[in-house]
Amino acid sequence: MRRAVNTLLVCLTVLLVCGCSGDEPAAQMTLADIVTFGGYSSGCPVFTLRKNGDSPLITLTGDAGRTLKDVEEGQRVLLRYLPQNGEAYTSGNVSVRSVVRINYDKLRKGPLDGWDADPVYMLALWRTGEYLNLECRVEYADEARRFYLVIDEETASDPVPQLYLMHDMGDAPANFQRHIYASWDMSAIWNTEGCRGVTVHLRDSNREINEVTFLKDE
Repeated sequence: MRRAVNTLLVCLTVLLVCGCSGDEPAAQMTLADIVTFGGYSSGCPVFTLRKNGDSPLITLTGDAGRTLKDVEEGQRVLLRYLPQNGEAYTSGNVSVRSVVRINYDKLRKGPLDGWDADPVYMLALWRTGEYLNLECRVEYADEARRFYLVIDEETASDPVPQLYLMHDMGDAPANFQRHIYASWDMSAIWNTEGCRGVTVHLRDSNREINEVTFLKDE
């Protein structure tokens, strides 16, 4: 079945209620978002994100003295954090609970042969600014695989270019499923003049969706 979906958005927010009455502590919000690591400012890690679509850019400043191992500036990560001002999705200081590396890549050019070799079990697919984000389950393999977002170059100048989620495990044996997050930088096409959005094609084993269209916010 072919469907066009403007937005399929995942909410990764977890509310931890510490108390509800009397002199007990107020509720605290622990949030989880895919963010961009922006380096350090005065010894504090800095992250940027958009809540969804083309919403305003938010800047989060983490705890002083905290360093991120094996995370480079510009890399996308899954950040779990507690806003110190108690307000969700506003710029400001946060207490970092964890920083987890995820699959991160940029939009690629190349042949599309075999793009749908192996499916993904899609849980959510959503856009934040020029990034396409995915939460899914895939068969675990300890060998290298192809897991790319590839543009059909013949559609690059169209108002809505066609992108393909390529997943190919090669000769790796099937194994248990692993829950993963991924994010792709689409700025090379998203920020071009005349681009109104993108359509993402994928082979999804979870539901009858084989394409999702994301349009720029009007």
